[in-house]
Amino acid sequence: MTSRPSDAAGAPQHPGRVDPAAFKGPGAMARGLATGITLGGGITCLIMAGVGSGGGTAAATGAALLAVNLVWFMVGTKRRRRIQGPRPEPVLALARIESRKALSSETGDIPVEFDLTVAPDEGPAFRVSLTQPINLVDIPDYRVGGIIVVRFRPTEAWGAKIITAPDAYWAERAATEAVDSAPESTKAKVPLDGCGFCAVAFVGMLAGSAGGILLFH
Repeated sequence: MTSRPSDAAGAPQHPGRVDPAAFKGPGAMARGLATGITLGGGITCLIMAGVGSGGGTAAATGAALLAVNLVWFMVGTKRRRRIQGPRPEPVLALARIESRKALSSETGDIPVEFDLTVAPDEGPAFRVSLTQPINLVDIPDYRVGGIIVVRFRPTEAWGAKIITAPDAYWAERAATEAVDSAPESTKAKVPLDGCGFCAVAFVGMLAGSAGGILLFH
């Protein structure tokens, strides 16, 4: 049986993380604030025009603010795509089951929480947690310490999925190869770098809405 090393020493702290530069820094926060203000203000102005406050001026102001918001959104989307690059295709890899926990279900497919060590053919091994429905009769095949096959995108390692019926090549590898456990510190997680941007945008929406109400009330 061939053993696959975990390569934990060279593993990144957050494998599969997308470059979040589009959501960081003062410039990004300013864009978030401006996006919120134009969106909240535009919608509020249109609502005020609809209920008879402000008339055509409110409608024109709302339409103009939403048009600016749309342009900013398109520019921002293009910038994020340029920073992140093209989305890579999913790859297959062997994984070791570190733990499993079956959840309750009233159907034949039982949701099971898995903690896995994934060992890509290219790149260091990492840990990942996922929940996936498994048929009740197949659960014994997913024993702790067993080797299975998973699919994931290299930039979105947190989204790994178990391949329940791998082809002959990968089934043979899973049956004959071993994977060493990777440390918990290598666990792939969903990036939260956009939270600050979203929070600032929400504040901007409130400010824009308040401004629209004060202007046309």
